[in-house]
Amino acid sequence: MKNYKRLTPFKRCVLQNFPFIEADFDALTNYGLLCKIVEYLNNVIASQNEVQENVEALNNAFIELKSYVDNFFDNLDVQDEINNKLDELVEDGTLANIIANFIQNKLKIFAPDYDHDGDLVVYEFNKNNDKKLLIVDFGLYAADSYTKLKTKLVAKGYTKFDYAIISHYHYDHVGMLQYMLADSTFDFSECEFYLPVTPDYSQFVGSTRYVPEMESNIKELLNNNGITYHIASNSTVLTVLDDFTIKFFNSDLTDFTGYYNVTTTHSDTGTTPVTNYNNFSMVNLIEFNGKRVLTTGDIEVAAEAHLTPIIKVVPDVLKVEHHARTYSVDRDYLGSICKAKVNLIMREVAEVQPYVLNQNAEMYHTGYSGDVEITLNQYDVTVTSENGAMPSDAGKFKLDNTCNEIPDNADLNDYVYPCDMVVRNATSAATISNAPTTTHGYRLITVAKNYTYRVIQYVIQNDNDIVYSRYCNYTTWSEWRVIQDGGTNVTIAANTDLNDLPTGCYYMGANTAGVLHIPTEVATNRNKITVSNFGNDGSKTQLLESRKIISDVSYPLMYWRVLHQGKTWGDWFRISNFPENIAANSDLDNFQVEGKYCSPDQTTTASLSNVPTGVTKSFHLEVIKTSQTPDRTIQKLIPSDTPFGEYIRIKTSSGWSSWYKYDLTEVTSQ
Repeated sequence: MKNYKRLTPFKRCVLQNFPFIEADFDALTNYGLLCKIVEYLNNVIASQNEVQENVEALNNAFIELKSYVDNFFDNLDVQDEINNKLDELVEDGTLANIIANFIQNKLKIFAPDYDHDGDLVVYEFNKNNDKKLLIVDFGLYAADSYTKLKTKLVAKGYTKFDYAIISHYHYDHVGMLQYMLADSTFDFSECEFYLPVTPDYSQFVGSTRYVPEMESNIKELLNNNGITYHIASNSTVLTVLDDFTIKFFNSDLTDFTGYYNVTTTHSDTGTTPVTNYNNFSMVNLIEFNGKRVLTTGDIEVAAEAHLTPIIKVVPDVLKVEHHARTYSVDRDYLGSICKAKVNLIMREVAEVQPYVLNQNAEMYHTGYSGDVEITLNQYDVTVTSENGAMPSDAGKFKLDNTCNEIPDNADLNDYVYPCDMVVRNATSAATISNAPTTTHGYRLITVAKNYTYRVIQYVIQNDNDIVYSRYCNYTTWSEWRVIQDGGTNVTIAANTDLNDLPTGCYYMGANTAGVLHIPTEVATNRNKITVSNFGNDGSKTQLLESRKIISDVSYPLMYWRVLHQGKTWGDWFRISNFPENIAANSDLDNFQVEGKYCSPDQTTTASLSNVPTGVTKSFHLEVIKTSQTPDRTIQKLIPSDTPFGEYIRIKTSSGWSSWYKYDLTEVTSQ
């Protein structure tokens, strides 16, 4: 963000009111910057032809601004005079009035990254510089995080709040509240709180955990501080500054009928299923001048399915539910509400939501992007953040067929992020902590987290494809268990529906004709499917391991999907990539586009240029681009006859280096 204090008044005004205009504020004169505004207004007018009322208002503002400046400059050639007059327009308020006709209303959304989990977002409503502040949820408390959060809110001028909404009574949504109320820095004296309706706790399955007590404590805290609160309902509509409205959903007892029997497990209830309170989260829709922002609390599939036909809108900004769960989403919700232009995800370790990215939307995750500020007016949605939007492949498996190595003496408990790794041999395996008991090397696949602090690990043994599995619930790991024995599998009959397979291990040969719900790309030889229970709430996973054989090279294809709480199977999720064949007579120096490639046979390899000396058979080639040094390219080559050896070389501005052979015991140069 620019340093406002060293800019001229006119430049500062433009930067504050038109942050989406790209310009070099240091190099441009005031008049040059004015020309940028004129160009932008022309483009907006052209794009808004179908909205006559908006076009007329915008066109009038444009004409007024251009006429005022042009008339003043008719007989002036001195640049200083031009600059001074523009600054004068700012100082006496003339320019502000003209701009106000263009940007009548503005909503800023500030999502701070304060190094802790939980939701806390501030919404600044602005109508011609009349401002109101809304805070939605209060995050999870930690002393150092609170200090960091406080510093950021004070720097933004967010200390006196007019409205507050609590989506539900979980620690990571209310934890900071008591500390902010006790801190004289923050003023809630005139703040109106909107709280969720109390569910019928007597209908909860299992324990209600701490929720009723938390609800009682929050209400008592507000009463003790003399703060007004309202219990929201679906008929509640909060009007802010005349033109901004906030609607409430999932706020009546009738919404909850189908939620009580939707269960989950938690570390503090062991393996006992309990009602999933997340579905009871209050949802809010902010609307003004055709723009919409949807806040979703922690709703999950049951609430998504219930609310999609009720909300009936595609928001411009979606505050993604439940810190971006990775796999479970209602299909109708995915096809409508998830098509928001901008998706905001509050920090929760590394969870992301691949299905959001599939909609070609921008995704900002405070754990990745840092502080995020979203600005909406009636014409635009713009976003600024410290590190930018998440990359388009974030949270999706982009895994090697030939995997990176787990170092000796590693602890598998540390591999809680999506990854595809290998332990090369028995010697290395003996040094690894918290691994299954095996006398062989193996492949470790850590599947994307599908619930808060929950992750699944699969280990596939090198020599016989025995598959082990375990899961982590919060910080507690289950025991390893064999879920596929490597050879004694039930053969899948023709016309089988994979959706109907009970828990067990299965084999599917080359004849896949008539098999229903099989991945469309699946290979037709050596297919194994493992069906596993996941938790005690009716959830299951299916892991399909397939092999694609080209000449003497075997390429693994892995697919994974989830049946959530006994409802509907999700889509197959491919977790390894099939490489592109290298054409005969190619030069490996020319392979500089990131991706996976292979030489399919010995004849092709013999025709290629710049292959490492001694590589005569088929091989796998990976091309890697480094983000730190854009002009640097890495090639990693693994021959089929030495699968535990690798050749690596690097291209810089000086050209390609020599090939280096890496075989775990030594590195040699060619």
